[in-house]
Amino acid sequence: SEMIAAAGDDMDEVRQAVTQTEQAAQEAQKAIGEARIYLNAKQASTRRYESVAAREKVGAELGKLQQQLQDAQGKLNPLKTVRSDFVQRTAAQRLVQEVLEKLSPAEVDVDRAEEATVLLNAEGLNKESMGQAEAAVNKAAEHVAGVLKFIEQKKKTAT
Repeated sequence: SEMIAAAGDDMDEVRQAVTQTEQAAQEAQKAIGEARIYLNAKQASTRRYESVAAREKVGAELGKLQQQLQDAQGKLNPLKTVRSDFVQRTAAQRLVQEVLEKLSPAEVDVDRAEEATVLLNAEGLNKESMGQAEAAVNKAAEHVAGVLKFIEQKKKTAT
């Protein structure tokens, strides 16, 4: 996870970090599984101890080790989804980029509409400036509506 963040925008390095993280997580999961089997076997063998005190002491120690395994498993679980997290993050970044690309011309049109209405107020009302302001506002509204429609479509396909 730190490797992925450190890789930044270098997609080859990020992919390599994701693969390495997945491999390390699989190896760690295997080790945890083997350790659990070993501890469970030891736990079962303590039932044969004749001394109650020894059985309880060993049981308590094994319980501590099992808790450490559970803690390790808790830390490992987020790393097991590193690839899907990465895919989701890159898809979100692409979507943000698409929205920004669509918003940019809309922002320009909104600025033009604002400019036209300011000129309209400054110059006074006449048919020509009124028509230009109305056209600028309509174009800006169309662009903004188009962006909103795009966002709605993306929301529908995401759910």
